Amino acid sequence: MKMKRVRSLFTVLSCIVSALLVSFYIVTLIQGLNPHPGNGYRQFYLEEGLYSWAGQNGITVQRGKTLHFDSQTPADDQIVGHFCFSEDFPYDESSEWTYVDGVGYCINAWQSDLMFELEPGVDYEAEFVFEPEQPGGEVTFFSGDEKLAFVKLDETPKSVVFPIPAPQETNERLRLVLVLGGDVETPLPIREVTFR
Repeated sequence: MKMKRVRSLFTVLSCIVSALLVSFYIVTLIQGLNPHPGNGYRQFYLEEGLYSWAGQNGITVQRGKTLHFDSQTPADDQIVGHFCFSEDFPYDESSEWTYVDGVGYCINAWQSDLMFELEPGVDYEAEFVFEPEQPGGEVTFFSGDEKLAFVKLDETPKSVVFPIPAPQETNERLRLVLVLGGDVETPLPIREVTFR
């Protein structure tokens, strides 16, 4: 009689554990088929659009946040996590951006791309501070086909401020393309970028 109770109890416990495992696997399967990752994760792992993993919310920028170009390691206040692959011009990191000791990351090609996620419905201004060794050349900023700004590097350092259109949707990404022109010397150092 006692053995039957033990077997019955064991059978009930086995059924409960099996039901829990099946439930866990079904939930895991549903989440795997319908992922909702952050933009940083999606850009780096799924779309392979960023050079460096900058964290789950690594490409998110808040108003007043300043990003620096002086570190090779992605961090909350460093630009390196925002470097992205160009779809039309498939440069690798060594040709689009280059790291110069004592200076930081510099533009090394005629085009470079940066990726940002901004708060929806909020207008921003971006300020880029360039530090060319010699005055000369120019930089044009694009987002898609829209020209956002143009600056002549006639002095050093040179600051340019321009408006960024408000994103309309949550998780909308801003792909900022910098195109060099004129007699600009590369590598072109950038000190910082600030969103206001």
